[in-house]
Amino acid sequence: MKLLQDLVPECSKIIGKAIMLDEIINYVQSLQRQVEIISKQVKPPTRSPYLPLGSSGLTGPFNQGIMQP
Repeated sequence: MKLLQDLVPECSKIIGKAIMLDEIINYVQSLQRQVEIISKQVKPPTRSPYLPLGSSGLTGPFNQGIMQP
């Protein structure tokens, strides 16, 4: 309980356990809302502009016609 109390801002000043737990729950819910908002703003990763289309990773463009028997 002391660890949670130390993690939540202003929670160390609260005396009652029920009020303290309410404050911790409210704080965690606010963090959850912030994460949801930020995750909606983050763009998904895009394809690297350095790999040509149709290449199979690093070996695609480099293996063509080299060391063929």
